[in-house]
Amino acid sequence: EVGKWYRWRMVMSSMRESLSFLSQSGNCEFQLLAKDGIYLTDAPREVPAVILSPGNRADVAVKCREPGQEYMNATAINFKCEPNYGCFDPSVQPIDGPDMSDMDDVPKLVGTFANPKLQPTIMIIDVVSPSKANSRNLRKDHPQEAELEPFSTPTPCYLVDLRSVSDTEISSTFTNSYHCENPGTDNKWPNVATDQDICGVRGPYGVGGDSSFFTPWVNSSTYINDFATGGVQEITLQGIPFHPYHQHINPYQIQKFENFFDFSIDVDSYVTEPVRTWYQDGDWHDVLQFPASNGTREAFPTMFTQAIIRFQSDQFTGHMVQHCHLLFHEDQGMMAQYNVTGEEGGTWPGAREIDPTCIKPSGPKSKSGKSKSGKSMNSKSQKTSSTSDHDESFANIRFANIDSMSMSIGFLDYESMSVPIDDGPVFEGRQ
Repeated sequence: EVGKWYRWRMVMSSMRESLSFLSQSGNCEFQLLAKDGIYLTDAPREVPAVILSPGNRADVAVKCREPGQEYMNATAINFKCEPNYGCFDPSVQPIDGPDMSDMDDVPKLVGTFANPKLQPTIMIIDVVSPSKANSRNLRKDHPQEAELEPFSTPTPCYLVDLRSVSDTEISSTFTNSYHCENPGTDNKWPNVATDQDICGVRGPYGVGGDSSFFTPWVNSSTYINDFATGGVQEITLQGIPFHPYHQHINPYQIQKFENFFDFSIDVDSYVTEPVRTWYQDGDWHDVLQFPASNGTREAFPTMFTQAIIRFQSDQFTGHMVQHCHLLFHEDQGMMAQYNVTGEEGGTWPGAREIDPTCIKPSGPKSKSGKSKSGKSMNSKSQKTSSTSDHDESFANIRFANIDSMSMSIGFLDYESMSVPIDDGPVFEGRQ
């Protein structure tokens, strides 16, 4: 409906394709509210495009100004991308997608990225004129051009801003760098992907980033690093133009982006405006891929972009999995785990110094169902830990004149679906 705000609650359920899409004519406006289940501190943030990697979630408020059909089209973020990386370019995608010729119920206007020339349209929005009653309400209570007002949300102590934490207060640092190899083949990665591919994390244990210590997944009792509860950890993520880094249990905050080939290069000088707007220092994620680009298809020097992230190793001891969210990379070994040690239920005391009003955990037994024994979490307890101690506070947040809808976006590998979810960011809190 013209002039009305809608909240789109999106999950990128693709196993290998990344996506950037925009309003083709510019008739519809995007305001970013939350990423990966955590509200922005500067919400709402106007963004020219929606950017999603496999596993990402986003809450975006959308308003269209004129009636008619509006096409939401995939758009390339220029980068020298190969088909076996996570590409944000609909012209560079795997060519072995499913045969959809016998699927008469699939609208012919919407193609797959296996053949992006057919139509790179993600969805078509039918923008209608408001009814007379709604039109009167819009004029009286919610003017058509009314802007969304800035808002703030209660902050749990594990999500306080860590950018002011001094280096001396950081418990440990680690460099995470992903890599794949084609041993025994003439055609090497990334141009050719085969069943022989081996992917993994560069070691060594506790340090990372050294290609001479290439470590594919070993077993459930081998760890790439140890963290103790009650501390602040810092990780340098390399390879993020290609690999979406996903971390379970503890979401992380972007501290800065930098170019490790030449630290004097300002990353903002070569990324496009949609990227610069979507990814900002201080944002929280649990999946991060950064489509660095200098506006051309040349990879140098943008391929050397890295992110510095920080997080609290908060409350939960046991296995803490990390992996590339291109799931075929994960299957080929690009997966590791951290060992979270220390006291079960331990929290970082500095959180209340940064924000005296932050919400502390309710007690020694978390809502994940874990006891104080410190035993490793199984998959069931990891799932239930998505209900965080501040859910009740978030449940009272509402947006006037906004209707919510949920969608799961998937290409080639996952079937798209629509899942009803109550108000609040998708997967609010812990995963």
